[in-house]
Amino acid sequence: MNAIPNEKISRIKVELQTATPERAPQTQGDNNPIAGDDSWIYLGLAGREFWCAPRSMAAGKTDTIVFGDDATANNAPANDPRTLDLAAIARYPGYIRFAPRTSDQWCVERVQVTVETASKRYPLTSETLEGEAVLWLGQHSGYYLHLDTFSVKV
Repeated sequence: MNAIPNEKISRIKVELQTATPERAPQTQGDNNPIAGDDSWIYLGLAGREFWCAPRSMAAGKTDTIVFGDDATANNAPANDPRTLDLAAIARYPGYIRFAPRTSDQWCVERVQVTVETASKRYPLTSETLEGEAVLWLGQHSGYYLHLDTFSVKV
């Protein structure tokens, strides 16, 4: 593997898509992809967590959250990745963590994370969601979806 460039992260873009009821396999007699809007979602990357705070987790909806340059994230100063080195992505696992405040569950259809430096973009995805796959996150199915690319390839 080539050396990882010694660059600062300038921006992280997270796209989260909730499955439609038709795509969500039934679990516990219910196929509502999201049972409430009071749950929290975090991105674990480069050795820390970022609070994604989606605007909507409605069925079939894709929400985009940006950290760093041109931030759209809530509490952007506390969730700013611009002090982190790109190499930190290779040292720590990447993941999405669902934190329900009640007994909510979330059926994820797609997660796309793009890490940007001044010179390049690095996409991170999860093979778990490739093709026609969806994944339930919650108390009875687990809270984490790991990103497959833990190291940045140059």
